[in-house]
Amino acid sequence: MSARFEPSRPRETYYTQLKCHDPAGDDYYVTFTSRIVRISSDEDDAIRSKVETWTDAVPALN
Repeated sequence: MSARFEPSRPRETYYTQLKCHDPAGDDYYVTFTSRIVRISSDEDDAIRSKVETWTDAVPALN
């Protein structure tokens, strides 16, 4: 099953933001838009690496 989103206005954009908590105690946000995935964290690159590994495993995000 697949879904296709077509905005009613050509310049409309949407996003969703998740607040995540790493088991190590770090909080971070992952924001999904129609064009990018953004990771916001004050911590090191280990969180980015974990999110990249997860997105690589989700076919709809590739």
